[in-house]
Amino acid sequence: LARIDDIVLIAKQVAEGNIGARVEVKTKDELGYLGLVFNKMIATVRNNQKYLQIAKNRVEEEQAKDEAVLESLGEGMIATDDAGNVTIINHAAEKMLVWKKEEIVGKSFVEAVPAITEEGKIIPKDMRAMSIAIATGKITTSGDIRLTRKDGGLVPVVATVTPIVLDKKTIGAVSIFRDATKEKELEQTRRDLLS
Repeated sequence: LARIDDIVLIAKQVAEGNIGARVEVKTKDELGYLGLVFNKMIATVRNNQKYLQIAKNRVEEEQAKDEAVLESLGEGMIATDDAGNVTIINHAAEKMLVWKKEEIVGKSFVEAVPAITEEGKIIPKDMRAMSIAIATGKITTSGDIRLTRKDGGLVPVVATVTPIVLDKKTIGAVSIFRDATKEKELEQTRRDLLS
């Protein structure tokens, strides 16, 4: 019974996170065999924990690289979940839309950032490129629209929205858009010159 108590004591230590604990095996009977098997189990847990830590470090490194790539994009980028709620926004999009990441993440993109046609008409939420891409699972483009910034200003953009598909199910979308202000100014200058 004392040897069983020793194994129970070590089992409690392992349960509390001490995976360096070991059962001392002094006999070759059934309890000795139980102690050997228990030590092998602890070694397996220890090895799995090391493997998971290495994998976690790799994932964190890849995530840091991905975030650096997203931040370095010159175009605005917003990713949403399947409900259209913002999950990621890069620096260029923050700057264009005057939204901070912590203010918009979790909010519905089409509600937080209304879109307007060149004629000044509000584009209904279900007609927005983001909503269409999520609903149909197809790449959608929107040309010559104006997104409403947080401060109420408008920014002309050209956007391409690509659905995120996993196992044939749309789980979100990514919108890449660029500020078309300079293009609009050049177009207006050209019109003025022609007239």
